[in-house]
Amino acid sequence: EATKEDRTRAAAAGAFSRGRLLDREGTDDRAAAAEYRESARLWGELEDESREAWVLYQLGGIYDDDPARRREAAETFARAVDLFGRAGDERQQAITLRHLGEAWSQLGDFERAGRSHERALTFWQKKGEKDEQAACLNDLAIVRRYQGRTHAAIDLNVRAIEIWEELGKWGDLATTRTNLGLLYATLGESRMALNQYRQALALLDRRPDPAQRAVTLTKLGDVLLGLEGPGPALKHFQEALELRRQEHEPRGEGVTLNSIGRAQLEANRPQEALQAFRSATETFERAGDKPARAVALSNLGRAYERLGFPGRARERYEQALAQSPQEEIALFGLARVARAEGRLNEAERWIERSLDAAEASRSQVWRPDLRSSYQAIQQEEYAFFIDLLAERHQREPERGHDARAFAVSERARARSLLDLLSASRQRPDPEELRRLDELSRRLNAHHLSLLATSTWGMVNDQRDAELTALLEGLRQARVEAQGPRLPRDGPPLVSLRQVQTRLLDEDTLLLAWFLGEERSFLWAVTRSTVRFVTTLPGRRQIEDTARQTYKRMIESHRQTGRMAARQAAERLSQMILGPVADLLDRRRLVIVAPGALQSIPFAALPAPRAGGDGEPRPLIMDHEIVSLPSASVLASLRARTGDRRPAPGLLAVVADPVFGPPLKRLRYAAGEAKAILALSGSKPVLAAFGSEANRELVQSGRLSRYRILHFATHGLLNDLYPELSSLALSTVDAAGRPVDGQLRAYEISDLELRSDLVVLSACRTGLGKEVGGEGLVGLTQAFLHAGAPRLVVSLWDVDDRATG
Repeated sequence: EATKEDRTRAAAAGAFSRGRLLDREGTDDRAAAAEYRESARLWGELEDESREAWVLYQLGGIYDDDPARRREAAETFARAVDLFGRAGDERQQAITLRHLGEAWSQLGDFERAGRSHERALTFWQKKGEKDEQAACLNDLAIVRRYQGRTHAAIDLNVRAIEIWEELGKWGDLATTRTNLGLLYATLGESRMALNQYRQALALLDRRPDPAQRAVTLTKLGDVLLGLEGPGPALKHFQEALELRRQEHEPRGEGVTLNSIGRAQLEANRPQEALQAFRSATETFERAGDKPARAVALSNLGRAYERLGFPGRARERYEQALAQSPQEEIALFGLARVARAEGRLNEAERWIERSLDAAEASRSQVWRPDLRSSYQAIQQEEYAFFIDLLAERHQREPERGHDARAFAVSERARARSLLDLLSASRQRPDPEELRRLDELSRRLNAHHLSLLATSTWGMVNDQRDAELTALLEGLRQARVEAQGPRLPRDGPPLVSLRQVQTRLLDEDTLLLAWFLGEERSFLWAVTRSTVRFVTTLPGRRQIEDTARQTYKRMIESHRQTGRMAARQAAERLSQMILGPVADLLDRRRLVIVAPGALQSIPFAALPAPRAGGDGEPRPLIMDHEIVSLPSASVLASLRARTGDRRPAPGLLAVVADPVFGPPLKRLRYAAGEAKAILALSGSKPVLAAFGSEANRELVQSGRLSRYRILHFATHGLLNDLYPELSSLALSTVDAAGRPVDGQLRAYEISDLELRSDLVVLSACRTGLGKEVGGEGLVGLTQAFLHAGAPRLVVSLWDVDDRATG
């Protein structure tokens, strides 16, 4: 005869079977959930933790499909996780933890989501099951992205990619490459994102997956929107939208509709954008996806702004913040709306919050190149804030708004360089060092192979996938080995008052520009005065004039080009220096110039002339010219070198290396070097010529014993991969054997120099990759990071004989 326990067991099993049948049919989830709940209750009475856990696992799946019951899903999965653990079923516990993590993510509780995925990852690592590890790494990367911990997310994706490639799981690899591309796009690295998306689509051609293809096409379109405009982007969005609808993916459809709305807004079709954003918002609301809904609501606000409905825009932005309090698009939107309605105090509060949120996200990115890219995409917000403070300064000139605007400009400038100058140096452990050396060796070997087939050492081909992959691997490995080395509060930024009292003497004038879209700004600062000029032309006009001036200057050695160069230089000088012409009576001019102005040799600009009278007189005739990335960088360099013991030797000269094709030996470099050495008298010097002018010498540490370093060689600019800009050193050793002769920027930054001055007598050593807010990234920044506080560099090709 059946006992009470037998009858309870039978009832529990029956309820589970009925629930399972209803669950599979998918016709009545409410009834299926009721059967599961009853079964779980009965297994609980019997204290059968394993079976109770299994029923709760199924019940959590039903709840998870209903946005209104997602919290119940998380709580149910959490109970199942606990019961699986007590029953000793670690494998199913790990599987359930993944579902629990996804449920917490959907609820926006990323802290608990992260802990769930971390516990699952630990189990799969212990078991050595690589495919499950990679899946957990990918899930955890998504959580870290939502938490703003972008560097951690990139690291997790890279680790997952390595596993998927090893296992040959092409579909999963495509998914993770798409996720990695999204991270790069978020940081403003559009080209790197594009590379990941295209690799993902190639993988999906091998292993078709319409749903994933729709995801990747949408993300690809997002990047193309910024690079090529709405036309190419919309083509990919429409293809993705068709796939979403074929696969019956309403949430995915919402994602693509949101992207379509952005493209329509970019194409100046705000009404069509409004419809797309409305559909996306409704879709995310039905799905219970708060983060995605916040983004769609923010974009809806942008569309209402464009249509001239500030009240409706404000309402949508406020709704977005209710869903996601740090939503930057909404914060910036509220600042714009408040300013347009004349509420300047309120606008200032909103833009401060927006920039604080951006700074918080930036602080979670450890790689210098990605920090630079992220900073670049925030420049519009910095420009808005400065323009807002300029408006307030015009109304209230005695309230210090000019000083506050200067402080904002310092927040926007050369921040990644400032981070590096303020960071502590940390030597990798032996294992990490071996890994870095191997990655560096592989990268350098491939770089050399490309140089051997290039023209004059120029390697700028973004389509070289292997070079990109090797460089990206080294970038990631270097920061993994070094870790987050920055101070918790970030490097110090100087105020306008500190510039006056600590950085300037009586005979120095600081000229600092910031370029805005509608108008640009200039601070002319001495120890006792500040002039804030708010009437300069917008960015495009100044940068077009600067580029035209640069072009004319590099052609001025031709007789036909001299007059054109002079006229172009006069136009630029009058445009950017005219409003402060009466202040140019100081001996020393300290120039802080952004964007295309960094490529201009200010020493060659003529002083602006009142009414155009008199002969133009180059600034170098009456002034010492010093260029800086920012005032804060100067303060950091002084702090870094203030207590440093001077190097014992005076001068080290590295000149006239032995080259192979395509580079030609510089016939006059040795004469240049010997003339400089002759000036040193009896003071300690180092002279390296021919095959002795090599990488081994520079990387040996011997140059750290000299206060002045002089390189006379070729400079190779790489404005796509700035770490690979290089100085060309000897390509053969003393025995005539071939060696790597490229001293690359990333290798220079690892040097530990004690020099007071570095002279780079080579072509275009002052140029680099132009990064918004950061300036020209290349050899100059590398030497500053290595410990050199001053450099003499060139902005165009240098004639060997003229400098010899």
